Amino acid sequence: MYRYCKQVQAAFPSIREERLRETWRWRGWDFQWRSSLWSHGWRVTGIVNHLLPIAESVFFFDGFDGRKALAGAVIHDDPETKKGCFRDYTVLEKDGMSEAQLAVLKEEELAAIDMLVQEFPAKFMGYTYRELLMNAALKTTLESKLVKWADWLDAYCEALHEFFGGNPSVLTGIIRCLAGMEQLRNSLKELWPLFERGGSPFLNIPQIGIHKHYLPRISRGNYPNRPHTPESVRELETDIPVYNAWKELVIEGFGEEGIEWLTTQVEGIEFDQPTPALTLVAQSA
Repeated sequence: MYRYCKQVQAAFPSIREERLRETWRWRGWDFQWRSSLWSHGWRVTGIVNHLLPIAESVFFFDGFDGRKALAGAVIHDDPETKKGCFRDYTVLEKDGMSEAQLAVLKEEELAAIDMLVQEFPAKFMGYTYRELLMNAALKTTLESKLVKWADWLDAYCEALHEFFGGNPSVLTGIIRCLAGMEQLRNSLKELWPLFERGGSPFLNIPQIGIHKHYLPRISRGNYPNRPHTPESVRELETDIPVYNAWKELVIEGFGEEGIEWLTTQVEGIEFDQPTPALTLVAQSA
């Protein structure tokens, strides 16, 4: 998977990779193993790739295009690299926004897309770059909905990874992620046949939807709850199949760079404060 990702990245100027590596996720949260958009994007692509054989079987007669789903996964967060124009927010932040605020965010995202298509190649993996970006923004196709599900899964597993690394402050975030899962599934009704087929921990809804009372029990001693190391992430086996599958996908699919994503601490006060953009959006509503 890692070799494929490097080959795909070669289609873009190096500035895109630089921007993705410099843009961090989960601002406003006390994360210690904070991901960049670069690592997040490739993990989402890895999850989509893992689910493709099942999706292509389930949606065989629906015109599902697996290659297009992969292309959409690779570029789905590109608008967030246009700093000062658009920054996406976690589902937890969006929960507290009004319809007017969400509409402002969508306008900013579309403006960022207009800027990106002027800067980067018109075609990516055989598809129009603008079309891929618009699909990711509007989520109207089967392919973009699958990417959205993989996007949520990665965010959820990021939070679990923090928790298993001894950071209990993310417990509230995990519970809120789970609380919003049913609403997300309802917005992805076209994918329900995929969930019903199953065949992967990434589709097993009962196992993904951990009961909120289960998490404090985990933190009381079933796991080391110590900072992640290259050795510990390889050995850690939890009672949460989706996290185990996610960790295995990262390690096996991305090798040493994947291990680095899982074990490199990136923290600091500048990441733990909400960005000014959120205040500006609130004021504009």
